[in-house]
Amino acid sequence: MKQFAKQIADAQDKGLTPYAACVPAYSACGNRLPRLNDVQQGFLLEAVADFQRRTPPISVPSAWSSLDKQCKAAEINAPSITTFRKALRAEDPTRRALSTGGMRAYQAAAPRSDPRLRSGKAYGFMHTMHIDSSKRDVRASPNLKRLIDQRRAVKDETGRGTHDTFYVAIDEATGLPVGHAFVIGPSRIEALAILIREVVHRQGVLPRVILEDRGPENQSHWLQDFCLHHGITLIDTPTSGSRFNGQAENLIKQVNARVSQRLPGSTLPDKAGRSVDSKFKSLATAKLEFLQLCELIEAFLYEDVPHIPLPEGETPQQLRDAALDALGMLGISTQFDNAFLFETSAR
Repeated sequence: MKQFAKQIADAQDKGLTPYAACVPAYSACGNRLPRLNDVQQGFLLEAVADFQRRTPPISVPSAWSSLDKQCKAAEINAPSITTFRKALRAEDPTRRALSTGGMRAYQAAAPRSDPRLRSGKAYGFMHTMHIDSSKRDVRASPNLKRLIDQRRAVKDETGRGTHDTFYVAIDEATGLPVGHAFVIGPSRIEALAILIREVVHRQGVLPRVILEDRGPENQSHWLQDFCLHHGITLIDTPTSGSRFNGQAENLIKQVNARVSQRLPGSTLPDKAGRSVDSKFKSLATAKLEFLQLCELIEAFLYEDVPHIPLPEGETPQQLRDAALDALGMLGISTQFDNAFLFETSAR
């Protein structure tokens, strides 16, 4: 305080007011010129560009170590790692995501669009339906598979290399599962047709909008012709944009985490590689038949999921009842008859 009082007294002796003596001289503060010279700045920009496009990606300390070695070889002081991190933050993160992780990493890092430009969420039941498919994280006993489909299910006598695929359909407005399908082998058009049959069998209607990814079966002429005939709008999500179809993706994760990975024959130990003994892997522990697994997953989808509260606090079943009371059924009424079965016979 004594130094501050002396500063005010000196200012008054010079004819200044005490207020003027207390105001900082901003023009004399800060760095007016960059601390890095042109050579250092060039090395820094080159290191940032190399870090952005490096595949496989490396850590920030490793990238800075390379920069430090280059600067020492040129006999100049290297920028600090803090300066290097600041330069990285100034770059577009989506460029690095695209170059190191492809479209899937790019979609995860891409900024969200302006809410004013987004399409609103559906409010009526069965107006918009999300569909997705995935491998089932549990292996069935190979005995029944040989009887069902020798060509698709079994590649050799032990059943190695086989997997099952399941499809789910979920209502956008309520988060309620409205259909499912199980197939032996990879995803294909017939499985998508089975899913549509299941939706009509359970709900009695077809959706007015279907949101799906860019899988080969979803880009088929059969699906496009089917939607055109029934007046259904077909919307493709961006390539590798899993968050655009988040409801179906989340439901599949729940099925695998809460059902498939807790059963004998779970493929979760397979993903650990050689760190897990072979006797604990799915090929050795698979005991349940294909139909038994289907029954367990079906019970979870239609008995458990409708009564699990969503983040808003309400359950999908409660949202469905409220939507039906307010707006009624918004789907396209469809008869589950022989004509429809023939129409959904993809081949």
